[in-house]
Amino acid sequence: MNDKEIKTLLEKYKTGALNADEKAFLESWYIRQINDSPYTISEEDLDKNLKQISTNLYLKKQHPLKKHLSKIAAAAAVILVASLTIYFLQKPDLRPTDTYSIVAGKNTATLTLASGKTITLSDAKSGLITNASTLIYDDGTALPDRTDLKAATNLTMRTPKGGTYQVVLPDGTRVWLNAASSLSFPSRFEGSSRTVMLNGEAYFEVTHNKSLPFHVKGSRQVVEVLGTHFNINSYADEPVVKTTLLEGSVRIVTTSHMNAKSEQMILKPGQQAAVSQGIKVTSVNTSAAVSWKNGEFIFRDERLSSIMRAISRWYNVEVVYRDDLSEKAVWGTINRYSNVSEVLDMISLTGAASFKIEGNKIIVMKQNNVNP
Repeated sequence: MNDKEIKTLLEKYKTGALNADEKAFLESWYIRQINDSPYTISEEDLDKNLKQISTNLYLKKQHPLKKHLSKIAAAAAVILVASLTIYFLQKPDLRPTDTYSIVAGKNTATLTLASGKTITLSDAKSGLITNASTLIYDDGTALPDRTDLKAATNLTMRTPKGGTYQVVLPDGTRVWLNAASSLSFPSRFEGSSRTVMLNGEAYFEVTHNKSLPFHVKGSRQVVEVLGTHFNINSYADEPVVKTTLLEGSVRIVTTSHMNAKSEQMILKPGQQAAVSQGIKVTSVNTSAAVSWKNGEFIFRDERLSSIMRAISRWYNVEVVYRDDLSEKAVWGTINRYSNVSEVLDMISLTGAASFKIEGNKIIVMKQNNVNP
């Protein structure tokens, strides 16, 4: 793209006339311009035409005590460079050279049968289909060591750190399993309900069957549904279990523990239940809760500690805090299939922290503490 075309995009940017692809290109070009881009547009024109972008970043530096401005600036900074990542994925010739060997997760999982036999599922496939008698991949191909299910049996799908996988349950319910998670389910549903066990995080699209309610059991709660779309985040290292409802209706029932009484709450679409000692229900932007399923990290006033746990699970890395920054909050959208160094660079632009990678370890530091 030549200078004239770049200037045309700049004018369209100022009037809000850019489409998504043009906006992604322009913002990625802006970052490249700062870092000695080959384009020859003058520094004066750059400063003049991209003032709207740079102002967002400038506000973050000039008003650190004004929380609402900090959030806006942090969001602008992350979204700005997130567009860069998305564009790099679409335009290989503009992707930066990977500096580190830590890469994003992929489709990988195992399936354990009731007999104890464990099958490593193909990372060339994205999911598994379970019916009353057989197990096949979602493209119709059979597992190499063919497994016939002559009788109802328990199955457990596990994803490691850096893994994700899908499964279609015997009733047609679709489940997306996030990294470091497990789902236990029967090869066929029998009795008066459909019950599965979840550890970690999963997104469910439950097949409607009024006569057979669907139950998801976890360490702190049971989710009861008839047919609906929802996400459950129940990692053991998270302080609360979060259930986010996109469609339909679900009932959250807490399990009794530590002398606490069981509670119940019915969710409406757009609500999220956070379960710890009790149930707290809030209205949320559901896109953030299911962003992992759609190939993104979306942060909405998210604690840095929570973000780093998600990064640790997805990139299979150890996170070490050199400074106490766990309560820093971040806003923004980042493509989760980027190299980890790109993701960390984006987060650092918000001012939340600086990062250093040592082997398979990420060290989190204050912005002014970048030396070993």
